Amino acid sequence: MDANNRTQGRYRKSFLRFMSFKNNTNYPSTHTFTNKELLNITPTDVITYLRFMAYGSPIYTPGMKLIRRSTTIKSYKRDISHHMPHQTDKWSPATSSGDPTKSKEVYKLLAIMQAAETKGEGKPSSARRALELDELRQLISLLHSSSCDMHAISYASYVKFQFHMIARLDDVAHVKFSTIEGNARYPSFPKITIEWSKNIKTENRKETQLILGADDPDFCVLLALATHIESSAACSNNSSPFVFSLHGVGDSIPGTTKSAVYAALKTVFQSASFKAEREGLLGSHSLRKCASNYAQDCGHPRSDCEMRGRWTGDDGAKGSTPYFKKTVHFTDVKVASSLCIGGAIRYDFAPDCKIDNSFLVSVVTPNAASKLPRTVAETLGKALLWAIYDSGHSVKIPSWLSSKVKAKYNEIAGGVPTGNPIQKIRVEPVGHANKVEFIDMIGNNGVSPMGSSAIQASQLSSIQSSIMQLQASMKLLSNQVEMVNENAVANTKKIFGELKKVRNQPFRAVGTTKTYHAPVPKPSPAVASKIVPIAALSQSPSNLRELWNEWEFGLFGNKAAKDFTPAERGKYKYKYCRRKRAWDLINKMTSKGMHVDDAIEKIYDALGRNRTITQLLDEILMWKKRVGILT
Repeated sequence: MDANNRTQGRYRKSFLRFMSFKNNTNYPSTHTFTNKELLNITPTDVITYLRFMAYGSPIYTPGMKLIRRSTTIKSYKRDISHHMPHQTDKWSPATSSGDPTKSKEVYKLLAIMQAAETKGEGKPSSARRALELDELRQLISLLHSSSCDMHAISYASYVKFQFHMIARLDDVAHVKFSTIEGNARYPSFPKITIEWSKNIKTENRKETQLILGADDPDFCVLLALATHIESSAACSNNSSPFVFSLHGVGDSIPGTTKSAVYAALKTVFQSASFKAEREGLLGSHSLRKCASNYAQDCGHPRSDCEMRGRWTGDDGAKGSTPYFKKTVHFTDVKVASSLCIGGAIRYDFAPDCKIDNSFLVSVVTPNAASKLPRTVAETLGKALLWAIYDSGHSVKIPSWLSSKVKAKYNEIAGGVPTGNPIQKIRVEPVGHANKVEFIDMIGNNGVSPMGSSAIQASQLSSIQSSIMQLQASMKLLSNQVEMVNENAVANTKKIFGELKKVRNQPFRAVGTTKTYHAPVPKPSPAVASKIVPIAALSQSPSNLRELWNEWEFGLFGNKAAKDFTPAERGKYKYKYCRRKRAWDLINKMTSKGMHVDDAIEKIYDALGRNRTITQLLDEILMWKKRVGILT
């Protein structure tokens, strides 16, 4: 079952609970409500139910304590609104029509609950707090120390990947090998496209991002991916398209993997070995909050962090979007670099190394080479080879893998190497917009910035900090200019309004200084009764009911469209002809004994309730071309 079906199921289950409460009847899950039953729901029914769910009683008395949060009550309101025939319309007490969940009484209840929560009088929040960075270190360390390779390697890699990408647990579970690609310009930093994300609703919203290495091995996602992929070579799910195919079979892999990782995290958080730095509930979202907060603490504005976490992205509404290639944005790379604890690095061969890339893909990362582009497998191979020959980290590497690689390397090198065949080089991203460059932080003597060249790295960091402050100042200035422009436009409109009033004032006789005010004659009752309404069509009706009223009665005191003369119809020829499709359809349906409201509901049921008037009129025309007018 996909996410959309699960959501629809939750909506329906909640709505059945509401209808059972309203009618005092237990409805089965397969029960279908008629349109008449739905139209009979009133704001009183909704507010009674929501008050019962909020306070435990349908009748409020002063001093009652809230048993649920306002966000929960909002979700119940949403579930009911989802099934309403007029869900796009606000409730109108005058006509007793519209969406009963969008009434003043419902909004007032929610406002009261939110005010109580603000004062600390509501139900305590059960939202998970953010992990502190030291707590995340604890979590990774406890996973590394586990006797189970699944926990020590795969689960730990899962957590590191989630932190680096500011992702949800569900996002990581759905990452496929096919979404990871090589980087022709910077092979040390693979590209990835997160396809499964809560805010990615169209293909145009998918963004290309980079995976960077971190100097701290406990947070290096390149090392984590390499270790996980190679250690799972013998796994029964090795043929799965998903990177983290830890549990389940086929399409069930992401769901079962997500549940298993969540259970493992919950076990660690509740264990005596985990020392929380402060009170608060912890969960899978705590990792995403930790990454977001840490990036903000590094000086990145919230909008930059939102781009890395895919809360915002490419504007899919622009028609030109499909014509441009997906590029990596510098803003995303800046945040990714900050999430590399210890600094962003790339792996490269040491000067005295006896091997090449062929050794990496054939010996170190053969499993990755069979699933990923060769350049990605080479990058992961360098990270894994570095970890195999470095003993100063806690990342767990299977002994069989380490022994195999070392034996083959010693055979090629003709003995045990005196040092690590792979070196780490500190890098700093620089650029603007879609222009991204990486600078190797190496001094004249070839030493990495962890040695003699650290001053150079600090200088670049200082320059970047100054640039970020300058960008913040420019953004503030831009906002102020925009505000001035808005005020200027408002003042201009006001001036033109006053000039219009002056233009409409009574004339002043030439050659005199006295102003003569022409009296405004009032029409007699007989004349007033003969005033003919103006023949005009509204600019944009909001729904079919309003469109029908324009035909039958006229809107805003205008003449009914059905009474237009040929000349008046010609004045609004395009609008009139388009709207007449709907008018003719409703007329034909009502001529056979159907009520107007039922006719409108039948059209909405057939064409969809979320369509605009323009879309509905286009669809009605297609009906006429294909199967005739609906009756």
